[in-house]
Amino acid sequence: MWVKMAKENPMRLHLTLEPELAKRLNKYMVEVAKRKGEIPYALKTKIVYAALKEWLDNHEKDYDFP
Repeated sequence: MWVKMAKENPMRLHLTLEPELAKRLNKYMVEVAKRKGEIPYALKTKIVYAALKEWLDNHEKDYDFP
């Protein structure tokens, strides 16, 4: 899955993970690298994009969520 951003209005997010979540993500990246022999291009971006899309698909109209 490759994410193609519209050139007109791209939006960037700055994401800081809690230490435990960062460990889990790094462990996942290492396992992917072991199995594939490399880390696929923009893997973290693809993961965050997929998670954000899923969250919005489920909660886009849930304005009382936080």
